[in-house]
Formats: sequence, structure tokens, C-alpha cells
Amino acid sequence: MTISFGVRAGDFWRAIFVMAFARKHLLRWLIIAFLGVILFATPLSSAEARYFIAAMVSVVTLAICIFLWYGGRSYLRLHREPIRVSWTESGIEVVTAKTRRQSGWESVKRWQEGAGVILLYFSDLDCLIIPRRSFELEETLIEFRRHLARCG
Repeated sequence: MTISFGVRAGDFWRAIFVMAFARKHLLRWLIIAFLGVILFATPLSSAEARYFIAAMVSVVTLAICIFLWYGGRSYLRLHREPIRVSWTESGIEVVTAKTRRQSGWESVKRWQEGAGVILLYFSDLDCLIIPRRSFELEETLIEFRRHLARCG
């Protein structure tokens, strides 16, 4: 089976939402934030602690916004051209104007679905965003999910 699509800005932001609010990631960031506040704010007086916490929250928020803005723009610039994804029982093939990747299903380390996108992780840093809208027939989407279920 084969699907073709282009990644739009909305698809990218939905993917960021799915990745950011996955349970394990959210729990990890909450624990880090809690430990950071305890470790750094405890020795300070209450007024100093409030200013310190406000400053740290502002810096982290600004860094995340800059990362998402520039990361999103570069991802969309790279993936502006059409993407073709084909799959069989033995593997998956991803073709763009500049690259071609052909690999077995075992190379898909994990996958996530939510908010109108399917994310295929080939590594921790290599993720393919597939919009659900690219599956014209529900049967095609069901078959693709069946292949992904074998990946884990």
C-alpha cells in the first residue's frame, strides 16, 4: 500500500503536542521541575525564592519557545516537498525528493498516534510525521495500524 502527503504546519504542531504530553515525558518533566524548585529555592529566603523561581520559569519558557519556533520552521522547510510512504509485510519505504529510506518493520522503534497524526520513531531523534488525513480510506489506516502493532 502507498500513501502520499505533505506535512503542514498544523501537522507539525499536533505532533509536538502528542510528543510533549505523552505520559512518560510529562511525568519526567514534572519530576525534574519539582526537584529543581526544591534544590535551588530551599536555601533562599522566601522573597529571593519567588524571584528565583519566576526567573527560572521565564528562562525555560523562552528557551522552549525559541526551540519550537526554529525547530518547527526547519522541519517544515525540509519536509515541504511531497512524501510517499509505502509498506508491505516485510517493511516500510519513505521517499522524498531528496531521500529514500527502505527498512524492515523492526527499524521502527516505537510509534504514537493522536491529535490527527501518527508518529513513527526510527530512533530517539528521527521521527516521521504522518497526518491521518493522508489515509483516504479507513481500511488503509487499519491495515497500517496492523503493521505498526507488530513493532510494539
